[in-house]
Amino acid sequence: MSCDIISLFPTGVYKTNILTLDDNTVKHINTYAVRENQANVHSVDSYCLSSERFSELSAQLAYHLDEYFKFMYKPRGGVSPYITQSWFNWTGKNQSHHRHIHSNSLISGVYYVRTQESDAITFYRENANPGAGYVDIGLNMTMQTTGYNEFTTPGQDIPVKDGDLILFPSSLQHGVKQRGGDKLRISLAFNSFLKGKIGNHEQLNELKL
Repeated sequence: MSCDIISLFPTGVYKTNILTLDDNTVKHINTYAVRENQANVHSVDSYCLSSERFSELSAQLAYHLDEYFKFMYKPRGGVSPYITQSWFNWTGKNQSHHRHIHSNSLISGVYYVRTQESDAITFYRENANPGAGYVDIGLNMTMQTTGYNEFTTPGQDIPVKDGDLILFPSSLQHGVKQRGGDKLRISLAFNSFLKGKIGNHEQLNELKL
């Protein structure tokens, strides 16, 4: 007797490699004023991509954001995404980035300016969150297993390198585990929203953005 295991409602995460910023640009990035986060720091400026210095990078990010949006949502009626806030993150040795989501955003992204070989971003299953409406009964923690798979793993690491771009739904929990090594990790994170018209005029749920 044969059977199938059907994967329902997968989450699409987009990964590509684009331009790598030169050392002079990185030196400029490192002059930004910073604010303490829970376990690393981020730039006080939260609209970094508005700088003319990053016009080429901004254009490439916008292109890939649009490609991801069209593939995931199959929009019609001229709706398109645009980048809203953007900020730099610095994560050093023994530092991490707490698990979180991005509110008031549809798609979020991370562009990697400088990394080391072991660097990754970690995504987490929704029901692995203790604050979620449904709490997993915890078999992954209490039952011995020969290994995790796509259905049982509480999280998934995606390795990253200089120039990588990761795009994902803003509601998807993610973070950075505590890092070893001495090389400073520098990344640019950003959010997005929609412009155009969504909904339906006749159904009285139209929204012009």
